[in-house]
Amino acid sequence: MDVNILSYVKPELLVVIFVLWGLGLMIKASKIENRFIPIWLCMISLAVALIWVYATTEITTSQQLAMAIFTAIVQGVIIWLIAWLTYDKFIKSGLSLNNSGKG
Repeated sequence: MDVNILSYVKPELLVVIFVLWGLGLMIKASKIENRFIPIWLCMISLAVALIWVYATTEITTSQQLAMAIFTAIVQGVIIWLIAWLTYDKFIKSGLSLNNSGKG
């Protein structure tokens, strides 16, 4: 069974993957410890997904609200996971870091 994880992401949210790469590089260049970078990026992707779902969904019942929250969490985590798993490929494709690991 061949499952493409991108098929579970709304096309409008795919651009967030590239934004997370850029934000990850900016955070890496800051004084924030590297172990906290994935947490920050996950929170950012969840926030963006929540804003997008809220802006594109009509919510009139508590069931629709629960579904919107669930959708935002799933979309945000998938986007973060794709960005995290493809980051190394992105770096190796031509973007180099200096010896200290900072961008």
